[in-house]
Amino acid sequence: MALFVAGDDDDARTSGYAHALHASLPYAASFPRDWPFTAPKVPRCYSPLRRGAADPFDYGAPVVLERLADHWPACRTWTPAFFSRVMGHRTVPVEVGAHSNDFALQLMTVNEFLSRHIFQTAPGGATGYLAQHPLSSQVPLLQNDFAIPHVCESAPHVNVWIGPAGTLTPFHADPCVVVSARAKRRSPAARYRNVLVQIVGCKRVQLKQSQCDAAEDDVVLLGPGEALYIPDGWLHQVASLETSISLSFWWPPPLALPPPPPPRQTTQ
Repeated sequence: MALFVAGDDDDARTSGYAHALHASLPYAASFPRDWPFTAPKVPRCYSPLRRGAADPFDYGAPVVLERLADHWPACRTWTPAFFSRVMGHRTVPVEVGAHSNDFALQLMTVNEFLSRHIFQTAPGGATGYLAQHPLSSQVPLLQNDFAIPHVCESAPHVNVWIGPAGTLTPFHADPCVVVSARAKRRSPAARYRNVLVQIVGCKRVQLKQSQCDAAEDDVVLLGPGEALYIPDGWLHQVASLETSISLSFWWPPPLALPPPPPPRQTTQ
């Protein structure tokens, strides 16, 4: 096995070699061969540990953050067997049904969820999805296995998504209610910004800027260790191509509030 190391000043050819090597990793084998990793309109960039002022992050457009989570312990240890061993007795809400717009919410233990919907899945049976659940708050031990992505502008809501192949969350935007301490008012039309991080398995994400967007959907295939930044208000549909574990980090965009009034001038 060879170790391929690239520096910040490497040219496009080196970057191409690195991307080809990244694409040859084992998880990529499950991607359909005729699908590109990312549609051309969604750029990919190497995610540094921190964002520098000289290279500001563009919060208005989606981008794939390569290798953002490669160093996270979660990418090495989070497996169905791990969850069974560490928290199998915990009760969690599971969406059981065709997809996230047609499901019944059922409470069951983690072991029951894994046994019915991950380890053994009956052909034609209902799909079970442990979706949009703050599992790391329920089991704080998990918080040692990941880091808050550097692009988050404030403390995010962290949710875990665990499901088999075939889970589907139809097109939606992530709504939130933002409260302004200064203006003492709510902004119900606000939408969360989202960093979706893939821990295990592969997901296919379709993106569109709005319902009126007539352009072809942007398509992103997300593999382990990669993350997708989704701007506030962008519609996205997410499908699991195989057994999948993901983390989402939601936070509200900065409030567009008027600047404070200038200080009063006094005369002597």
